Amino acid sequence: MNVPASMSERLAAYTDDQGELYLVAPLGWTCQASVGADGNDSIAVYPPGEVGTSEFALGHTWPKSAQAVTGDLLPACYACFVGQACRFFPAAEHDLVRVYGSQLSCSRIPTGEGVSRVSPTVVAFADPPGVAGTGEPSGGEYPAVGVVTFKQGSGTVTYGSATETCTLPKSDRAECTAVIDAFVAAWDHRAES
Repeated sequence: MNVPASMSERLAAYTDDQGELYLVAPLGWTCQASVGADGNDSIAVYPPGEVGTSEFALGHTWPKSAQAVTGDLLPACYACFVGQACRFFPAAEHDLVRVYGSQLSCSRIPTGEGVSRVSPTVVAFADPPGVAGTGEPSGGEYPAVGVVTFKQGSGTVTYGSATETCTLPKSDRAECTAVIDAFVAAWDHRAES
């Protein structure tokens, strides 16, 4: 994974035991991963000894002081990936409504969350401290920045949605930028293959 040379000794790659999803995060942290039978994959990377982390990671409530890098890859569960992407991508929201009607609804972008389009298949978000937004974790004392990808499958190529969040102190913004850039380079490229 490509990271700036100035940060190569401060960052490491973390992956699940299948090698399906990998994240760049600060060196020396620990991680948890969950791989579903349908190919959905989640990883949470966080500082060792973070209080209560084992019960907070992977979709649970995080402590307000949480620092983490988290990622989800949703390649197969259609409702999962259009649901994850629908608030940022009109095509995903259209597919959600077309397939599920009123059974599923698309949540709106949380108040206070900043959003910007990076490419046709990538949207960046920023959750300031105290804003519980798209980021996991977010709403605590540190800003959370991240990306959501979405690309519809075509022919024999299937692709769903991936997301990553980096939640670190504001002083570590450069690390979050490197973490997010490495993720986009890996997963947006995969979306084009």
